[in-house]
Amino acid sequence: MRVLILLLSLIIFNAYLYAQDNNQDNNNIRTNENVLMQINQFDAKRNPVSFINIVNFTPYYVLTEYARNYGIEIYPYDDEASLRARIIKRQVNVDVIKITGEDNIKNVARASINTGGGQIEFKSADYVERYKIEEAGEELIALYGNVQLKVYNNIMSADRVVYSLKTGEIFASGNLKVESGDSVLNGEWFMLNKDDKKGILYNGNTKFQSFTLQGNIIKFNDPDFFANDSSVSFSRLTPVAHDFLASRVYLWDTKKVLIFNSIYRVGRQPVFYFPLFIQNNVGTGIISTFGQSLREGVYMQNSKTFDLYGVSHRIRFDAYQKLGFLIGDEIRYTSQYHNLSLDAMFALGRQYYLLDSYISSSIGFGTRYVNYFTGGKPGKFVPRYKFQYDHTIQLYSGENINAYLTGKLNLNSDLYFKSDFYNQRGALDILSLFTAITGNLSDIGDSYPESYIQNSIYVNSSIYGVNLRAGAEWNLTAVRNLSVNYNTNFDYYMPKPSRLVLPSLSASYSSIFGDETSYYFPNFNINYNISMNYSHTIDYKTSEGIAFYNNPKLNEQLNEKLAERNNLQLNGGLSRSFTNLFMRFTPNVNIDYAYQKSINPKSEDLIYDRDNTYLGLASSMNLSVFLPNSILPYKLDNYFSPSVSWDTSYNIGYRFKQKDSSYTNENQNGDFSSHSINTSLNVGGTGYSIFFIPNLNWDIRGTVRTGYDLIPTYNAQTKNYELIHNTNRFLTTEVGGSTRLYYDSSYISYDLSKNLLGTNFTQNAINTLIHIPIPIDNLTDWILVRNNKKKFFDGYKNDFRFFFDITYKHDFINYKYNSAAFSLGFELKILEQFTFSFSTTSRNDRAYRYIKSYAERENETWVNPFWDIVDSFNFRDSQKRIDSLFKLSSINTSIWHELDGWQLRATFSISPSALPSDIASGSVKGSYWNKEFWIEFTLTDFPNAGLPRREYDLNSTITDLRDNRTTTTF
Repeated sequence: MRVLILLLSLIIFNAYLYAQDNNQDNNNIRTNENVLMQINQFDAKRNPVSFINIVNFTPYYVLTEYARNYGIEIYPYDDEASLRARIIKRQVNVDVIKITGEDNIKNVARASINTGGGQIEFKSADYVERYKIEEAGEELIALYGNVQLKVYNNIMSADRVVYSLKTGEIFASGNLKVESGDSVLNGEWFMLNKDDKKGILYNGNTKFQSFTLQGNIIKFNDPDFFANDSSVSFSRLTPVAHDFLASRVYLWDTKKVLIFNSIYRVGRQPVFYFPLFIQNNVGTGIISTFGQSLREGVYMQNSKTFDLYGVSHRIRFDAYQKLGFLIGDEIRYTSQYHNLSLDAMFALGRQYYLLDSYISSSIGFGTRYVNYFTGGKPGKFVPRYKFQYDHTIQLYSGENINAYLTGKLNLNSDLYFKSDFYNQRGALDILSLFTAITGNLSDIGDSYPESYIQNSIYVNSSIYGVNLRAGAEWNLTAVRNLSVNYNTNFDYYMPKPSRLVLPSLSASYSSIFGDETSYYFPNFNINYNISMNYSHTIDYKTSEGIAFYNNPKLNEQLNEKLAERNNLQLNGGLSRSFTNLFMRFTPNVNIDYAYQKSINPKSEDLIYDRDNTYLGLASSMNLSVFLPNSILPYKLDNYFSPSVSWDTSYNIGYRFKQKDSSYTNENQNGDFSSHSINTSLNVGGTGYSIFFIPNLNWDIRGTVRTGYDLIPTYNAQTKNYELIHNTNRFLTTEVGGSTRLYYDSSYISYDLSKNLLGTNFTQNAINTLIHIPIPIDNLTDWILVRNNKKKFFDGYKNDFRFFFDITYKHDFINYKYNSAAFSLGFELKILEQFTFSFSTTSRNDRAYRYIKSYAERENETWVNPFWDIVDSFNFRDSQKRIDSLFKLSSINTSIWHELDGWQLRATFSISPSALPSDIASGSVKGSYWNKEFWIEFTLTDFPNAGLPRREYDLNSTITDLRDNRTTTTF
């Protein structure tokens, strides 16, 4: 067993270290593309410059989806440029001027780009677009095609470049390359401010002096370079044989190199961790994390956990380049009578103003990691704090009486505190040692305010089954601060009162009258419940924005009431179930009283109060009729099991209330709140050993569902009762059926359903699974016995089986949904202890091409399904394998081990994924592998018990310096 655990640990360790992360980069790309889908016309007009920049760097297929969502015309002759111009015109009312012709392009470049002492010089482009945004005092020049610019004696080439005449910023992407002397830098996107000569090359790589540097972000400021999330190697081999993985690297022309927070590795194997900058003199018990993000700059987070008088404390001291310093204490205490969670945080930092564009938020922090507060617009020093209190106190606990106090309190200096400080990044723990040790090195994105803050305090008690609750709530919401015109750290959104509930009282009781223990009424079994709720509620007006500074009406606007009301609800109910072998009948009776009274009401409040003040009576009856198994003749259920059930419900409810005087033709005393009938009939059965073939079974089902609404009314003028028939439920009447023929693990099923009032079927499909096991163990043992040798696979200790699975779905309504899959694999069991399995699955999502009529309808060639499967395994002719409609979907391998009632299972799964064609170009790979690995320990007799499943995300490991953590699921 020790040897097994050692081998398993070695497998996990190596699988965890050797996996590559290609998926996260793809996810980031897809997220950035879909940013456009989140922007409506109102938000676009508020930030027209940012919106135009996003549109310029969004692929054509996303532009078409955006146009459909927001009702923008798409014409057959549209190209990317025309659709882009129409979107910009419709959303922000900015005209796009397209310029073609070499001479015209050069004239535009000469008048706009080729200025400023020759720092940036235009070389070439296929065409140019100009955008003039008068509201922002901005003009953008967009260059497309084979774009070349001379930037500070460096030649940059890209597919797209956007230049701002106002800020002097350049943004480029697509087949990006920067030639600097003998060095060539490649990357995903490039950004430069020509005024301060600071720039960013994202996901770049280059050779500098005698070593190779690769990093997600390479920045330069005159002669100084520094990189984030990078790899530095002095190896001359390709690929490099050894390197340093570092969260931050500084390079100077003096051939000095500064690397901190790094791991030295040979090949892919980590050898030693160099903390360098992690030097604390307070003791080894302090956990330090270092990293960098666009919003925070360089950060250092420290924490110390200790117990004091039985209370767990976690002291934090953090330093952030852009945000300042944070100190705090996180307290956790749990006992029989208390459950305390208290987080008190205090921050002191420089107020850092972000620019309007998400791109330019990374500009302006210093070129030395010790230079904390450089860059950004200077601001005042302000104290910031967060006090979060969540407490449960047991007041009294007895056999029939129980009381406890719950409270929640949130005090915040601003709504951005949680975004800026509270979400601490990586920690040094055993499970995620090799991912957390380098800290969180990925950008946390833009700041976000807390949109809703809750505060409450309640006293709860249970006295002989009566539940009592009394307390109050005070909630805040975020509102736009109109005093600032641009996004800041913590005053762009400010807190505003949302709702005050004081007091809130409730009581409830439920029981059974005449249960089996009753002396006078045994087995009467009437369920009853009563409840009461009272609250005094103040709802404050919502607002799109309030000026929080130099506003004499601030308190009036913050505390302006929308409504102030007293609400009272009384409820009671009775129910009883009658059940026998073939029927279950449950009648219910409910009565409820609601009272609402507004304080200082307006005319609309009076109408609202009157509509919500009533006495309600309701009743429902539920009837279920079913066929019991005992009705069948002796042993008939061994051959056939019928199934018949009919479920019907009837609901009626009436509310007595005062109605508006304008309803002269209706009953002034109230109206029916509900009056409906719903019914469904299910008929079916299962036959066993059809045609006397063992394990061949046939199942057939039929269903009818319908409903009807009947609304009685009384006309006061004619003194007549009327019954209004509402056919909305009847219009949804549906008839359906299904049948399934199955043998062991193989089956074929057919599902059909139709709306009686419709003309088309709602479901019409066939599903098939054919499972073909091949007992290799039986064949091997037969050969061994024929040669007078002992069996190896005896079916008990050892077992070996191959299997093939073929699945096919045929949808008669939409044949394009037809799909097919083919799987093959094996299972090997050895000595009752170990079971190894391996399987691979290929999938075809265009199975309609196997049917000639469908293929001809789509103007595509027919494909023979048999040879298509064969070609998917043709490793001699790669072209046939590529042309096959079957594509590899997944590869799975696992191992089981059982010992003394415990079962261990370890599974490794990989599946290929492909990037879109417009992304997969140049140095960007067109495909990557998703990798998963998980371990499970389970008690065989109690499968729900055991240790939780531990999953490892092999797409993000130490070799990629990402922050994905090991997660646990139950």
